[in-house]
Amino acid sequence: MPGAVPFDESSIDLSQIDFSELEKSYSVEEQSNILDTYVVVDGAPVAPESKAPMLKKVLYKLFSQAGKIVDIELPVENGKTKGFLIIGFEKAQSADKSVKLLNGKKLDVKHRLLVNKLSDVEKYAVEGKMRPDVINLFYTSMMMLVSTGTKRTYNLMKSLHQDKTGLPCL
Repeated sequence: MPGAVPFDESSIDLSQIDFSELEKSYSVEEQSNILDTYVVVDGAPVAPESKAPMLKKVLYKLFSQAGKIVDIELPVENGKTKGFLIIGFEKAQSADKSVKLLNGKKLDVKHRLLVNKLSDVEKYAVEGKMRPDVINLFYTSMMMLVSTGTKRTYNLMKSLHQDKTGLPCL
């Protein structure tokens, strides 16, 4: 077996190499503002799992007033919804509009929706303005979103972890 061949990279003119195919195959879509397209909604009813599809439909219709929804996650645990959801909009402007339109909205006599931009969750958590159980449930839900395998949620997690090229730090 022959020995290793010495390689002198200084002898290669990188300006003469076409990297376009590699860049196209391995490029990461820039998602610097993807966090701005998601909102976290607290104050949703805790309902039996059997009623979750109807609750999701009602909330989808309500939040569709703000713009096109591309992701909606209503987590369920131990047979009941968790009382919060995460909604992804096509555009950041729609997420902003949902906060303005629906934050503080009474869903019924017992439930008032609290709508925050996903990009604000960490800020509110640090300032103590968000319940610790909601923060924990939020991160659990984000893991569920990632498990759906959509490119959008994968890029969201990469943005959450300030990692544009590698895997999210789970």
